[in-house]
Amino acid sequence: MTEAGKLLDRVEALCRSGAQAHEESFRLTVEGACLSAAQASLLAEIGAQLQLVVPDARPSLVVGGESVDSGELTDDDSFLGLGWSFSLGKAGLSSLWPARKEEATLFFFSEQGLCSWLETLNPFIRSSAYDPDFSKPVTIRVGDLKSPVGGPLLWVLPLDASAPERIEGPRLPEDVDVHALVHAASSGPNMRIAPKGWALTWGALDSAVAKPLMRLGCLVLAACLANDIKHSEGAITAAIRGTKRFSLPLWNANSELAWRSLHQRLVAAVAWVYAERPETRLKLLMDRLSLDLNPGECFLACLDRHLDFALKQAEDSYPFVILERKDAYYKELRDLMKDMKSQSDHYATKARELVSSLLRDLLGVLAFIAFSFVGKFDQQKLEGLLSSPELGLFLKFLAGYLLLSIVLQLVIHRRDDVLTQREGDKWLDALRNYTSSEEKRTSFTNLIQSRRNTLHVAMAVSAFIYGCLVLAVWNLPALVLRLAA
Repeated sequence: MTEAGKLLDRVEALCRSGAQAHEESFRLTVEGACLSAAQASLLAEIGAQLQLVVPDARPSLVVGGESVDSGELTDDDSFLGLGWSFSLGKAGLSSLWPARKEEATLFFFSEQGLCSWLETLNPFIRSSAYDPDFSKPVTIRVGDLKSPVGGPLLWVLPLDASAPERIEGPRLPEDVDVHALVHAASSGPNMRIAPKGWALTWGALDSAVAKPLMRLGCLVLAACLANDIKHSEGAITAAIRGTKRFSLPLWNANSELAWRSLHQRLVAAVAWVYAERPETRLKLLMDRLSLDLNPGECFLACLDRHLDFALKQAEDSYPFVILERKDAYYKELRDLMKDMKSQSDHYATKARELVSSLLRDLLGVLAFIAFSFVGKFDQQKLEGLLSSPELGLFLKFLAGYLLLSIVLQLVIHRRDDVLTQREGDKWLDALRNYTSSEEKRTSFTNLIQSRRNTLHVAMAVSAFIYGCLVLAVWNLPALVLRLAA
């Protein structure tokens, strides 16, 4: 027998002899009311064996209210008959049997200790920083486990078992995909719905360890099929929005269900719903299921009774719904293409109007200068004209006209641009049930955006040229005199 095996045997013997043994994910605590010689010997042997297996281990031993080194127990009989408590952290032991490169590895001395710990878990909320994150790979090694069991991320293995070579089963969604469809709310810590971390798909599914795991897995898988999950004051409620709307407890502790059968059916249902178009598939399933739900039952009990029929009807209805959606999609697409072409032409027309207005005003200024100064090339006449107050007043009026013209054009075109953009977004919103956001962006939004950018560039260039033109007209007498000199 290996040194680790000897250590496990002695710890198991100590747990049997103690008044109370409590095993958590990170430590084992054994307590007794009256320390016997046999127990003192076991504690000393455990301390010595720990130094061989996990040299860094620092167990805590309290006898009669005082901290004691386990080696002292064999030399001093004064400790016998006193109350005692032994606590052992399991991080060092867990690190002895990893199964994957990147995982959280837990160790339990017995199946009973693991099952007792599982009964305290809430699969949606991480209750302790020492507990693993089940949305990531987790391996649990159990000292007296005979046959392995597990799922995509969670493996429960005997100490000497190697990692499974190939894991087959339905493809379950990632937790981010579930949260994109199911709204989870909690009055305390954030909820996490991770079906891949709790589902069991291989191994000894009839074992004692599998039963509490399947119960927790059923809770998580059922949450994947609800529209809303709420955790408040220790109670978990599921909201269903189908043909009828219900809000009912996720599970009633008094409801004893056939966990393995329900677990297998829930795995199949979740895999089907999230395989493609999950919004549509979940809607079909909830429409049928909501007609059969009994508000007086918990959600899991209703699923146990009605899931098979609801899933079969949803699977049969899905192809027809997709065909109807395709017809509606193509109709909406044709209408949208007409609207997008009209919007594109609208932006092009706006840009051309800006250029046309600029050229018209520029030509008007040039014509004014030509008619005003061509016949007055005589230096004295030109100076007299430029110094006249009437010309200065007229030029200021002309500069004001040009400034007013560009300001009005920019305001009107900008307002029109905003309204047109809102109309386009509303038109695109008609496709929200038929296509993805990425497809809308690449096929429609980006094309219109290039037209908008052209209009914005035309507005900026026109504003700059109009600004230069206003300054030139305002200071025209000084500019002409400087050029004439």
